[in-house]
Amino acid sequence: MILLSGSPFETLVLAILAQARPADAVRTVFSRLAAACGGVTPRRVAALPLPHLVQLVRLVGEAKAARLHATAAMLDRRGETAFDRLFGASGPHALTFLMSLPGVATHTAAIVTTIINDVPETVPIDQNLLRVAFRLGLTDHDGGLTKPGIRQVAADLLAYGPDLARVHPLLQQVALDTCTVGVPDCRRCFLADSCRHAAATAYG
Repeated sequence: MILLSGSPFETLVLAILAQARPADAVRTVFSRLAAACGGVTPRRVAALPLPHLVQLVRLVGEAKAARLHATAAMLDRRGETAFDRLFGASGPHALTFLMSLPGVATHTAAIVTTIINDVPETVPIDQNLLRVAFRLGLTDHDGGLTKPGIRQVAADLLAYGPDLARVHPLLQQVALDTCTVGVPDCRRCFLADSCRHAAATAYG
């Protein structure tokens, strides 16, 4: 699990680096980037030559270098503290603005807004969270990650209260540790006593 903390821009960079990549690799790359920049800010990342940035992020995917570079340049043009001010004010416009940035789609934007602003009105939905939520009985939607499906699952989860948005990293960790694809390890899962899948299979 990657605990996203720091400035809003640092959180954004971590979220982009973490897309479909293991936590250890993300931590390594972020540390290298921070050392090379002398601190991760839009101006400093934008000032890095793109070939150098490619080398720095190679471990989590070279394609992310161009996206980070373009995003940093866009934010730098808005002013060094503009991104921080945007998230300090919060509101739905922050989510919309995030999704206008290179390499930031719905899931990454939801993660960033949830972490930075403790926003309880959105939940980052991916295949892992969808699987855990369905097995627990928190939603009855077990289809693919279509936009209508994502909206329905998010609505189902948030119907239980805003804390569901805040604990999504824990559910993600359950997906990686015990509630894996295929046969879940219900006997080791601390949520087994509250899980309809575990109850239906009598813990396998």
